[in-house]
Amino acid sequence: MPAPHAVLDSSSRNRQARRIATILVNAGLQPNATVLDVGTGSGHIAGYLSDNTVPQGRVTSVDVVDLRVRKAGFDYVSVAGAALPFGASTFDCVVSNHLLEHLASPEEQQIHLEEVTRVLKTGGILYVAVPNRWFIWESHFDLPFLSWLPSPVASKLVRLAGKGDVYDCIPLSDRKLRRLLKHTPVSSRSVAGEAASFRLGFNYNSVLPGALLSLMRALGGVLLPTFIRVGIKE
Repeated sequence: MPAPHAVLDSSSRNRQARRIATILVNAGLQPNATVLDVGTGSGHIAGYLSDNTVPQGRVTSVDVVDLRVRKAGFDYVSVAGAALPFGASTFDCVVSNHLLEHLASPEEQQIHLEEVTRVLKTGGILYVAVPNRWFIWESHFDLPFLSWLPSPVASKLVRLAGKGDVYDCIPLSDRKLRRLLKHTPVSSRSVAGEAASFRLGFNYNSVLPGALLSLMRALGGVLLPTFIRVGIKE
């Protein structure tokens, strides 16, 4: 679970943490829940959930590199790869936020989803967010159409633009994300519309005005920067 592209600034991480918390509470997360934040990066999401969402529970975070800016209020465990050092059915909720795209292959992405659902309790909540492969702007390298290209071509563009040596991300389509999740014991639904409502300042539970939401769903391949799914382990 590499984290070379982790965003560390507090303001953007806390805004994202509030969106994630709102989605999780709407999905039924309780104040006494145990939560695992996989690929914690700056630590702000784990810290926010600990302070505001599960104050009676416990938050644990893991990553392969300790880049935490926020360290208080939650446990941290260093991991070496996709395998998680926890027993089966340990957590009430698992958050995998913008981690899948950093794994080296579709096979590793599948292993990651199998691991996060293994440590999730029956009836527990899984939150998965991954960049949309077909969104016009690739945010990790700040270049247009990058994720549309074959990997060797994308890497050449990254080098030509002076952004690095290789394109090392694998964003997903919504269809691919759903296909990977079908091999896990989780029944999931998209909450991208709800997240867009939150981002645009609408009341979360109102989602979006109907016409706008219908348009975003119809053109989600280019309008939605991120696909987000919330699932319940069966």
